[in-house]
Amino acid sequence: LAARRGSEGRRAADVLLRAAKAASDAGDARDESYALGWLGGLYERSGRSDDALSLTRRALRAGMRADAPDAIYRWQWQAGRIQRASGHVDEALAADREAVATLARLRADTAAAGSDLTAALGATGDLYTELVDLLLGRVAAVSDGAERQALLREALQALESQKVNELRDYFRDECLAAQHEAAPDAIPGTLVVYPVSLPDRLELIVGGSGGLEHFSVP
Repeated sequence: LAARRGSEGRRAADVLLRAAKAASDAGDARDESYALGWLGGLYERSGRSDDALSLTRRALRAGMRADAPDAIYRWQWQAGRIQRASGHVDEALAADREAVATLARLRADTAAAGSDLTAALGATGDLYTELVDLLLGRVAAVSDGAERQALLREALQALESQKVNELRDYFRDECLAAQHEAAPDAIPGTLVVYPVSLPDRLELIVGGSGGLEHFSVP
């Protein structure tokens, strides 16, 4: 079974390499971006992190030449996963932040044009979850109070964006994009509790008039 999967992987890699070259020769940067990005994802899954990252960066450059944000955010996200798996947490956080920003711009531009991105984007919730995971990991590692508060607020904003996007995609209602996060200090005496379920732990972010607190349990 392993040998068959290896043979299939090599055939898939060969097809994607030929597709990338054909797209490059034709001057089609968008198709080149997708072929290189998918090939990078194939190498990512096979544990070839250096090759995966190199191909993903090439896919990003091609996506930027094509001005294709639907490709760009995918490869920024993919680069973040590869960097995190390699232990480069700062680089992973930067890549995920870029991916979320690109996705937000893509959604805004598409909404303004009256188009529907649901089918084209697929599931994007994992991107926000991965970003929140990295942000909360950073919170646990810093002692500066102002930096902790900024990271926690960024995590809450990502959570709120994820929820709004899920509702908007489900109901196909762009008006939900105008929703804003529930500010912990919006109503005096009120606590806002955000449970965040991650693969290895449960996180709680609790907000009130005194700021945000963060609790984590395995």
